[in-house]
Amino acid sequence: MSEARRAPTLAEVSSMYQTLRKINAAIERHGLTVPMLLLIKSVGDHPHAPISRHARVLQWTPSVVSNAIDRIETRGFVRRVRNTAAGGSSDRREVRLELTDDGRALLTTLATIELPPMDDLVIGERS
Repeated sequence: MSEARRAPTLAEVSSMYQTLRKINAAIERHGLTVPMLLLIKSVGDHPHAPISRHARVLQWTPSVVSNAIDRIETRGFVRRVRNTAAGGSSDRREVRLELTDDGRALLTTLATIELPPMDDLVIGERS
């Protein structure tokens, strides 16, 4: 039997709004957009993954990912690295992404923003 969820209180909505404002201010200070941050987070979550993996995870087309990579690479948060296979041979066709020190610092900074419990703010039914 499913249990109906309660609507969030005004205080909970206000708390979430303040948190989102903090996150938005943090990414704007770095000249980023939310999609750019999502890609940086994906690179942090999947280090050295091929670009195609980030496209799949984010459900973006390859051209959208490529444009976003150009923008965050220019800002110094990620770098493209050509794949080097074991034994010294390389497949220069495969490009992977890795965070730079600035990219890691950005994710560390954003991780310090205290998030309220998201589950409490979901309106709908419990599964």
